[in-house]
Amino acid sequence: DPEVRRALERDRIVPLEGAVETLNSDVTFDAIVSVHVIEHVLDPPAMLQWIAAHLVPGGMVYLETPDTSAPAARVFGSRWGMTHFPRHMNLFSRDHLAMLVRRHGLDIVRHSAVTSAAAWDMSVRNTLGLDARTTHRTPLEVFNYSNPVTLGLFTVLDLAIIAAGGRTSSQRLVARRPAGAEVGRR
Repeated sequence: DPEVRRALERDRIVPLEGAVETLNSDVTFDAIVSVHVIEHVLDPPAMLQWIAAHLVPGGMVYLETPDTSAPAARVFGSRWGMTHFPRHMNLFSRDHLAMLVRRHGLDIVRHSAVTSAAAWDMSVRNTLGLDARTTHRTPLEVFNYSNPVTLGLFTVLDLAIIAAGGRTSSQRLVARRPAGAEVGRR
């Protein structure tokens, strides 16, 4: 949208457009935030290579993505709420994501669970055989993305799991590009 682009540029914000794996840009960043993006890209290693190459030395990246090593993934199996095929083309265990990040020359600062209430709602919906678009046909429709009661309860559940040292349906990883480090390759 040209109007949006002009508004951003007035505020000295330069939008970068295109697939992050192939984006051609010389811009570097102190920090890059990727919240539930990497599972949607065609080539996650290329995305991490781009991120590592575009962080300044000492720059940080925050990644958040589903965690296939979460107990909920095993309990719900193919009905797990984070299995959004074809939108989620790549899913990662905690070990797999950490390996990819390290392979691209980044040092992990923190890797932990994060709340994911909507994953619980969708896992229950999938288990009950409720279509994601169907609403208000049964009392079980309380399990949806917009119900503050179930979202609140599942957030409390996730917070308890995190407090006990467990894993939730989403993981967050914070990594730093070491000062003076070469960017790793695939």
